[in-house]
Formats: sequence, C-alpha cells, structure tokens
Amino acid sequence: MIVNGKLVNPKLANSDDNVALGKPARQSSSWDFSSANRANDGDINGRQEGGSISHTNGDNQPYWEVDLGKKYLIEKVKVYNRTDGYQERLNNFNILVTDKVKEDMTTNYEPFAENEKKFDGPSKTFNNKKIGRFVRVELNDQNFLHMGELQVFGSEAGDINIGASSANVIYKVSVFRNLSDTENDVESKVAKSIEEGMDFSRTAGTSHKDYWSLSATAKVSAKYGVVDFEASVTAGGGGETTNSSSSTNSNSMKESTVEETTSWQKVAGKSVRYEFHKFVINQSPIHYKLNGEDYSWFRIDEGAQAAGDITVLVIPAALNEQFKMTNDN
Repeated sequence: MIVNGKLVNPKLANSDDNVALGKPARQSSSWDFSSANRANDGDINGRQEGGSISHTNGDNQPYWEVDLGKKYLIEKVKVYNRTDGYQERLNNFNILVTDKVKEDMTTNYEPFAENEKKFDGPSKTFNNKKIGRFVRVELNDQNFLHMGELQVFGSEAGDINIGASSANVIYKVSVFRNLSDTENDVESKVAKSIEEGMDFSRTAGTSHKDYWSLSATAKVSAKYGVVDFEASVTAGGGGETTNSSSSTNSNSMKESTVEETTSWQKVAGKSVRYEFHKFVINQSPIHYKLNGEDYSWFRIDEGAQAAGDITVLVIPAALNEQFKMTNDN
C-alpha cells in the first residue's frame, strides 16, 4: 500500500494502529480538488494551502466516509480540524460506524459520537466501542465539511456467522464416587436446568479451534461482533454492545449457566455411580473467523429443564482390576 508516495507494509492491526490510513475514502462532493483521501493520508497539516484538507461544497448534510476494508472493533476516532480559519464549520456533526456505505443504509445506527459541537484546539478524540467497516463523519445541517485528518483506532473484529437453530440432546453427568470399602451415602451435584446463552464448552465443528484459545483481543472482538447489524441475531439479555438503534434489546455475550442442586446417593464400597441427566435443547452453531483462523461454539437459544428418566451406571472396582477410581474417562 502506498501512502504519500511511501510503501506501507500491511500488518495485523491492533488498537494502537490508525486503521484508516490510506484506505479508500469518499465524500458527498469535492471543492476545488480537495478530495476525500486528503483526510486520511497521514498528514495532519491543517492548512488548505498545504494540500492536505478534505473539503466538500456547501451541501445539505455533507459527509466524509472511509472504507476500512473489513470489520473492526473501533474504540477511538481522532478528528483534526483545519487550522487556517473556518474551524467553526466543523460543528453539529455525527460520527458513525456502520457495516454499509451511506447509500445502502437500511437501519438507524446509534452514532459513535452524536451532535458534536465545534472544539477548541486542532484535534479532538472520541471514545466508544462499535463494530463496523465504514466510518463516516456527517454534518446535521447545510455547510462545508472539511477536515485536516481523521484517524481510526481499533482491532480486527472478524466475521461471525450464526447457523440455524435445531433441537439437540445433551447429557450432564453427576459422579458419586465411594472410595471406602463399605457402602456409604455419597454427595454430588446434579444439573437441574440449563440457561440460554453461549456454550463455550463444546465446539460446533471438529476442525475448529476451541474458543478459549482466542487471544484477549479476539475475545473482545467476538463479544462485540455477536450482534449483527440488522438485528436479526440475538444472544439473550443485555444490550450494551449493539450498534443498531433497532436492536437495543439484543445482547452481547452472555454465557450459558447450569443450575445445580446437591444430591445424596447410596453407593457400594469401591464403586462409582454415574448419573446421566438428559436435556433437550435448541441450539445454534456459531462460527467465528479471525486472521485466517476458525473458531466455533454453540449458543443455547432457550433455557431447558432435565427431561426423561435418569440413566445410571455403577462401576465397581472389583469388575476390572484396571479400573481407576479417579479416572472418569
């Protein structure tokens, strides 16, 4: 990639990189050859005569937009105003992070920054957390829109695909282990119910890496990427991470939990009692791609109670001399 005549080697972005640098940019119109790419060319010179100012005509709600090329978890946007006059024009503006270009927008998005007023000094930093591919600055009224530079900081968010929900049977196993020589009452935990949410203990495909091998950055990215931009995918409870104003009841990354109760069972000496508790659940497979790696897990779509009879298996140590009292495998 060439920026200002210099070769910039592409690399995996992290939260300290300006991911807007040199990316394709456009604006509602251009005044006197002041093209959109001047606002993300790496030059923060705020003077029009310096040749690094993006500048529209006096449009109604003019905008400037950059295509980051892929989805990012964006946490900071820094805007540089021009410094040779007319700074007051950058006033009453919104910053949006979306997954579509302006013309293709079908959903009202919650702005990254909303109704921002003119600011003192050459630049201002805005902090939030939004997932998207496009970053846009637009005025709320008619005026010229010009900027010295716009910088975007965030981490690659990856792509999340959620499959169709289907019924599935899973078993929760309770282990009552009696290491003594005589029969005894043995205590163990028994699963009563499974709550909706993310089930990271199982992968949705044998070829996929386990979710917990994700880096801390990738975990955060997945958390914010689970809610899609058309509000068609939810993950139960909450709503603080959604990017669409029409999906404020959607959720981030609630983890499925199992409600347990204590149970006592008589177990013969030197024996182990295994209880298999059956649950019929509706689940959706989730596949997450980031940096060429695939990860997967399931989402339990609704809570479930234990169903049917309990299957019991009791294995006495005397049955097989090779039986290990502490090896449940």
